[in-house]
Amino acid sequence: MDEAKKSENRTLNRYRDVIPYDYSRITLQRCSNDYINANLVEIEQAHREYILTQGPLENTIAHFWVMVWEQNCKAIVMLNKIIEKNQLKCSQYWPASSSSDLDLPDVNLSVHLESEVNHSYFVTRNLRITDKSSQEAPRIVILFHYTTWPDFGVPQSPTALLRFMRAVRQSGALDESCGPPIVHCSAGIGRSGTFILVDCCLKLISDQKVDKVSVQDILLEMRHYRMGLIQTPDQLRFSYQAIIEGIRTDWEAEDDDNSPLLSAVASDPAPGKPTNGLIDSASSSDEEPPAVPPRFASQGPPRKPLPTPPTTPDDELPPVPPRKDIPGPESEYVKILMLLLFHRNGIGMGSDARKRKTEEKAASIAEKVKVMQKKQTDAEDKKKRSAERWAFAMRVLTHPYSLMGLVALGGGLYYYALAWASQGGHGRPPAPAPGL
Repeated sequence: MDEAKKSENRTLNRYRDVIPYDYSRITLQRCSNDYINANLVEIEQAHREYILTQGPLENTIAHFWVMVWEQNCKAIVMLNKIIEKNQLKCSQYWPASSSSDLDLPDVNLSVHLESEVNHSYFVTRNLRITDKSSQEAPRIVILFHYTTWPDFGVPQSPTALLRFMRAVRQSGALDESCGPPIVHCSAGIGRSGTFILVDCCLKLISDQKVDKVSVQDILLEMRHYRMGLIQTPDQLRFSYQAIIEGIRTDWEAEDDDNSPLLSAVASDPAPGKPTNGLIDSASSSDEEPPAVPPRFASQGPPRKPLPTPPTTPDDELPPVPPRKDIPGPESEYVKILMLLLFHRNGIGMGSDARKRKTEEKAASIAEKVKVMQKKQTDAEDKKKRSAERWAFAMRVLTHPYSLMGLVALGGGLYYYALAWASQGGHGRPPAPAPGL
């Protein structure tokens, strides 16, 4: 991470504790500085590549589009809003309307908004990128913007995420024939990690025709390329729910003719009209997807297939049927959840001895902390008492009566010394005359 910590690159990071590894970071060619906070994540067994990055800053928008052009990306997957909880999470890096292009003269690129389609919980935008420094034909990049995924949280339904993922897949953006898709949220690790984990695991299951996959191994492999992927236990649990949902339903091939991407009619946005999915607000007009189904309770027969997708962008998603218990993946979910929470402490599943040892070590550390705190308190008390004594002595010495006494004492000693000198240093000095 040496590159990210350089002084000239610190202002290019949205969060100082979320920075890219040097060996997997994306390097820019046409910029004077090749740095951008982005990593290439490669999962060979799934034939998947993703570029995970932070939400662009105002001073990195040009770098972002250079990365899109140089990596030949066909799609951008955006999983956050511009403003969330009254905080700016990402600068708007696309044109607000089709009447005004985004010109980037420093890198000789321009971006034009071709069309915009509003779905119930996500927006798709077709963006045309033109390289003004060459004769190369303009390229179309699709921006898939999921607008109802809260920061440090999860979507309200695995079904909603799977439908969004199906739209991304149907666009061909995840195919090996084009560049890797760019996936980002605000930091590029929490929501972005959840999205690529679900997609990669479902791809492995689909390609290998198996009923289960080691989610733990896939997640750890992804973390080898970018730090901190999946930030909360809720995001990890939701990943399992979405993977299980994808295993039990034919979500990718279901109702292709009525998919949200294909059924919605693209419309040219009105000039000057702000785009959707920009501000996280309670009064937002975006319809929320259905609520999360209840946790697994007991064994039961297989669920019914997914409901029919909405036929118009304004249709509300139908509720998801209750979930039943599923053997196998749930136990693995518990294992990976414990790994996420305690992997730094060395606690293993079913290892009582290691757990007991860790608890003893924690108790020992707590005791040492108490001793250190006591020593620090004693030292501070001693220092305080010394300061109080010194302050008292100064008050006594600087009191007017003390000063008069010191003057009188000094005068007496001076007289005594003169008398002693007049006697040649022998005998007693004469007594002072009366009245003196």
